[in-house]
Amino acid sequence: MKISITFPGEPVPASRPRTTRNGHVYTDKHYSCYKQSLATFIHAEYGYFAWDFPKPGDKDRAKWLKKNRYRLSLSVYRRAGAGYWYNFAETVRDALSQAGVIADDCQIHQAEVKLHTDKDKPRLEILLESL
Repeated sequence: MKISITFPGEPVPASRPRTTRNGHVYTDKHYSCYKQSLATFIHAEYGYFAWDFPKPGDKDRAKWLKKNRYRLSLSVYRRAGAGYWYNFAETVRDALSQAGVIADDCQIHQAEVKLHTDKDKPRLEILLESL
């Protein structure tokens, strides 16, 4: 399997969950909307469905996850130098899971993230390949 995606627009790094005084946990709305848009874009482009994967608790799930491993190459083109590489990788990893392309984060065994500056055309370029 090989998936190549170019997602236009300013990339948004993952933000850490915040906690209110009352103990309510939430994530940044800007990040949540971006991740949902990316997941929807990926799902519309490739049409994978998460229910095709073994569910947690299935006896063959561990074997299936070991057999289906991937390499993620990510190029982040942003307007300014804000954001750490691992937060961009987390955004993409979460969107791939949410879109149903991967069943679990543990399936990504190799990852490469490159950060670039492009003020005119910010975007994410994602390449996911089977190992």
